[in-house]
Amino acid sequence: MTKKAFITTLPSLIEIQCSSFCWFLTQGLDYSFQFLQPNIFLNFGINLMFWKKNYFFIHSKTNLREIKRYNSTFLIKIYIPITFFCSNSPLFFEGLTDELICIGEIPLITNNGTFIINGYEKIIIQQLVRCPGIYFSKDLITYTKTIYNLTIIPQTGTWLHLEMNMDQSLTICIDKSQKFNICNFFELFSFSKVDTFKKGLNFQNFSNYFENESVSLSLKQKASFRTIFKNHIFTQFFYNLGPIGRYKLTTEYAFLALFENQEIFTLKNLFQIIKYFQYLITIRANIDDFDSLKFKNVSTVGEILNFQFLASIKRLQRQFTSVLLDTPDPTVTNLISLFDSTLLISSFRTFFVSSRLVQFLDQTNILADLSHRRRLLVSSTSSAVNVSTKMRDIHSSFFGRLCPIETAEGNNIGLSAALSVYARTNKYGFIETPFFLLKDGFILFQFPAIYLTTYEEELYKVINFDVCVNSQGKILKKFLNIRYKNNSFICLSTEIQLISISSLQNFSIGTALIPFLEHNDSTRALMGSNMQRQAIPLLFSSKPIIGTGLELQVATSLGLKSFLAGHVFEVTHNCILISSIGNRLVRYFLQKFIKSNQNTCISYSPLVWKGEFVFGGQIIAETFGTKNGELSLGQNLLLAYMSWNGYNFEDSILINECLISLDVLTSLTISTFTINIQVIPNRSEFLTADLPFESFSQLKTLSSTGIIKKGTFIKPFDLLVGKVTRFTQDELFFYLLFSNISINKNISIGYNTSIYATSKCYGRVLDVITRSRENTPSLPLSIRHQIIIFFAQIRKIQVGDKLAGRHGNKGIISKILSSEDMPYLPNGKSIDLILNPLGVPSRMNIGQLFEGLLGFACSNFSTGVKILPFDEIFGDNSSRLLIHNYLYKAKKSTKLFWLYNKIIPGKIILRDGKTGNTFDNPILICKSYILKLIHLSAEKLTIRSTGPYSLITQQPVKGKSIIGGQRFGEMEVWALEAFGATYTLQEMLTLKSDDIIGRTHILESIMNNNLFLHLSLTESFKHLILELKALGLKISFYNNTTISF
Repeated sequence: MTKKAFITTLPSLIEIQCSSFCWFLTQGLDYSFQFLQPNIFLNFGINLMFWKKNYFFIHSKTNLREIKRYNSTFLIKIYIPITFFCSNSPLFFEGLTDELICIGEIPLITNNGTFIINGYEKIIIQQLVRCPGIYFSKDLITYTKTIYNLTIIPQTGTWLHLEMNMDQSLTICIDKSQKFNICNFFELFSFSKVDTFKKGLNFQNFSNYFENESVSLSLKQKASFRTIFKNHIFTQFFYNLGPIGRYKLTTEYAFLALFENQEIFTLKNLFQIIKYFQYLITIRANIDDFDSLKFKNVSTVGEILNFQFLASIKRLQRQFTSVLLDTPDPTVTNLISLFDSTLLISSFRTFFVSSRLVQFLDQTNILADLSHRRRLLVSSTSSAVNVSTKMRDIHSSFFGRLCPIETAEGNNIGLSAALSVYARTNKYGFIETPFFLLKDGFILFQFPAIYLTTYEEELYKVINFDVCVNSQGKILKKFLNIRYKNNSFICLSTEIQLISISSLQNFSIGTALIPFLEHNDSTRALMGSNMQRQAIPLLFSSKPIIGTGLELQVATSLGLKSFLAGHVFEVTHNCILISSIGNRLVRYFLQKFIKSNQNTCISYSPLVWKGEFVFGGQIIAETFGTKNGELSLGQNLLLAYMSWNGYNFEDSILINECLISLDVLTSLTISTFTINIQVIPNRSEFLTADLPFESFSQLKTLSSTGIIKKGTFIKPFDLLVGKVTRFTQDELFFYLLFSNISINKNISIGYNTSIYATSKCYGRVLDVITRSRENTPSLPLSIRHQIIIFFAQIRKIQVGDKLAGRHGNKGIISKILSSEDMPYLPNGKSIDLILNPLGVPSRMNIGQLFEGLLGFACSNFSTGVKILPFDEIFGDNSSRLLIHNYLYKAKKSTKLFWLYNKIIPGKIILRDGKTGNTFDNPILICKSYILKLIHLSAEKLTIRSTGPYSLITQQPVKGKSIIGGQRFGEMEVWALEAFGATYTLQEMLTLKSDDIIGRTHILESIMNNNLFLHLSLTESFKHLILELKALGLKISFYNNTTISF
């Protein structure tokens, strides 16, 4: 009995973004231009023709690197030809005027599916929305009375509601405001009782209603309501079902086929829908499940941008109308000036700056970059408070389409989702997932997998991947559990029609990278998938010993690939030149030490050598976070699950100091200094390297322009930019007077306003950018020049840094031990990390033990394992048997008999590094993949010296951004009391905290050089006294004199 591993090559993981934007440029703009109506000019004797099919684009020739360098936007300009014809002209050709109009500018997508806005890479989050169509529901009033509802949701326009009341009368309303009885509605359009029956409508008490003339509408009401329907429903400009709505009506409801090629919603369509509503009530149909993906589609990047463009076109149309009404005698020149491109530019600028769908691209590592592109926003509300639990919950239709694990944590849980690894969207935005065909119990491997939507999947009998098959692909079990029409059944294996293609089909790309996923609790799997995105790339990373087989796919999706096959002509540190077939040279530039949005380093290194033949699509360069073309975010480290003198209490971690000396967990971050040369009235600022009051060691690192040189290693308080602010005439006179300098000397002097490095700055200057108004038009008017210094900092592992595994097992480094003090194996090898064993059973993430034991076994004979999750399909206890076999194999191949013991498998007798004695009990040893998270203690450490005070309480503020300190609450005070820090506790109730009067007096004493003897009460103590008085206790404070309150 064997199991076929149905792992196929994943589809492009960023195809959705790029293909959707291409649809926007080719079809979306064409659709939007249809709303430019030229008939508004006919009343003025001018005819206008838009050549809507002949629009074209012009993009900037500046490369992406320069656009980022000078905070520009990567965009294209849209041009459309138009022709004016003056109907008052006696000759036709004399009245023609051809013009080329620039409609506006649109940000252009990059090859990786991102947008560069003001120098920053951004991403548009796709949204899961309820698709246009008709929805049937009912409200149970009592056990015998029910109200039926049918809602018509268009792509653009107001909602229509049909409601069957308890008295069996049918009403129709627009957006729950204008409500009509259906007979009143028929009366608006002059339909009689006989006409309704001819249409097939036979609701109860229709005849009674028509015979009752007292409820008839007046002529004025008829005209008013008829205008409302014609202007808001039966018009393409305001009401449109769209291609998605027409597709659903023609595929799911066969008798509504007339919607297929129809743009305008007509009265005939409404009759068909009312007839369908009557049919649903008659057969007592089940209500529609609004949470199913059958009724939801993905609003892609192209659709979101097309909506913005269409809104801008409609505003432009309204602007034409309003301006023409105010212009008594319009000319062609006046009309051309109406085409103001700033309308479209400002609309897209506002969208990319303030929309909640536009986010800064998460560039912490390559996995975070990729996962961010495949994220979906489930809820359309901006607040998470009003979102129900039902909306956040997992639905059965998510199978193979949305990941049930990966989502946001905390209050936003369930509001965002991630596409599964094999999921894709069709042209209507419905999510599809692949299946293999089955016939007579055999899997048809010779045929490609078919992609189905949720609606199409319900028409087949589908089985999950967890079945046993033989080598020929025959299902061995006779009866199996299947899914059919959104229900679960048991049927014969010969009747099954489809099977899913992989056990990873249900999960996102981040979750699918977790080995032994099935042995973890779902909440810890969620943490593991999220923390992989927070892993900072290391300087020296290694491939995981235990993987799932998708590491190569992730690196391939965003890696630098060769477009064409050919031979490598030349390789340098920043460029690869490939000679393709036909002697065509293709140059690939490598990004070197570029700052990401999260201050991590993006730097590519070549993987090919001169003369090598490369294929099309082959990876030719790798970046931090990948190694040999595979995803590599961490290091394989030797772990021990044991207690060590209480230093690893709770989630604390002990590490070996060799991890620091060998740079095992060392990372690189890139920071910036920004210096602005201001435009100051009555004085000026200028850069110079001639600073007479600075030492030679400070000035030697400056260039002739007064800016620090590239490659310089900077330390705290080093001079970065030499800057001088000139004196005014009055200041210069007094300066010369007190400095005994002759006024006849021609000198240029001013304040030394140079910029120095901060106290935490240790790094090397990578690049220096000088921006001016010529190369950066977006600079504020108050800034004449802007200097940006990029410097790289090496971050070694230290106490306070956060480490994590791939199973949600995370912790903070509490102590760094020397190699001699760490416990060591019988062969003398010391442990790298010590974890608390109590953190495993309470979290129920047993997968970390399976991964660690298998990794420890494989590390002894230098091999790696790619294992799929849910390997229990091979039989019961498959994971356990696999680990036993590998441990036994390691024992035999290395002849180290202490590696495996049948009685205590995986546990080894360790020796204490301090005493050399063995520990009392055997200890579990693992070789696990450990990630260093971006939550670095060096980035979070803040020290308050003389920072600001709160305006209301006059207490020191907290927060790093405002140079604040750490607020001490009740639990922090307990910690100080436990350590006996009496003097520190005393300082919390003195003038250093909120003794406002004492703070003022000590400042006066320092200024006057007097001894400070003033004593007063702090505001916290006063507040305590008032609280005690509120309890009925009279408290007084005595200190020589009585102070009462």
